[in-house]
Amino acid sequence: MTIVGAKTILNARAARFVQLMMQDMHFVWIAPGETLFASGEAARHLTFVLAGSVDIFSDHGAVLREVHAFKDDRQLHKTWTRIQKLQSLFQGVLGEVAFIMDTPHTHPAKAHGTDTVEALQLTKPDYRRWREMYPSERATVEDN
Repeated sequence: MTIVGAKTILNARAARFVQLMMQDMHFVWIAPGETLFASGEAARHLTFVLAGSVDIFSDHGAVLREVHAFKDDRQLHKTWTRIQKLQSLFQGVLGEVAFIMDTPHTHPAKAHGTDTVEALQLTKPDYRRWREMYPSERATVEDN
């Protein structure tokens, strides 16, 4: 897995692990302007943006980057298509470094624009449970 905004390389073992974890992910709607996490806050969720976008801010309030959902959204109205794209492209991931490395978020994130953001979230307890159930996959995901 890589830092938000960078090209992601996810090998087949890690992709399978993510596929298994998806059964514990929750669909959420994030209102425009709603804060997903603040700088210094502990990571409670790993968020996968499916529709809309989220801004990552500097300490001074400038937008550092806008995390978008998938670029090709012609068939994203179909849930399974969204899941397949999520597994294959891994775009729109938020807070993965803080979540996996157990560190605080370094920058705040807020839903962008006037449209509601649709996302999948995995909670920290669910992720920990999956790491314990599949210890060999832990390094595969965390080293990506």
